[in-house]
Amino acid sequence: MYNMLISSKIELNKKIQNLDKYKNCEHEYKININILAGKLKINLFKIIFAENENERTKIMNKIEYTIQRCMQKVKKKPKTERKPKKPKKRYPYNNRKNF
Repeated sequence: MYNMLISSKIELNKKIQNLDKYKNCEHEYKININILAGKLKINLFKIIFAENENERTKIMNKIEYTIQRCMQKVKKKPKTERKPKKPKKRYPYNNRKNF
C-alpha cells in the first residue's frame, strides 16, 4: 500500500509540475499525502477487481482529479528574522516579598 502511495505521489507531482510550468504562481504546491492515502484506500479494491482496463483508468483519473484539487502550498520562510520577545514583568503584586 505504501509503495503504491509513494509511486502515485511521484507521478502526480511530475504531472502537476508540467501543468504549472507556465503559470506565474507565488507559491509551490505539493500533494496532500493524507488525502491521497484515503482516496487510494477507498478505491483500491475497485481498481483491483475492475474487469476492464478502461474502468481502472477511469477510477485512477477520478482520484487524480480530486487530488489535484486538494493541493497544499509550500510556504517560504519569511525574509525578515523575528526578534525574540523579552519577558514581561506581569503581576508585580505577586512578586513582592511581603504580602
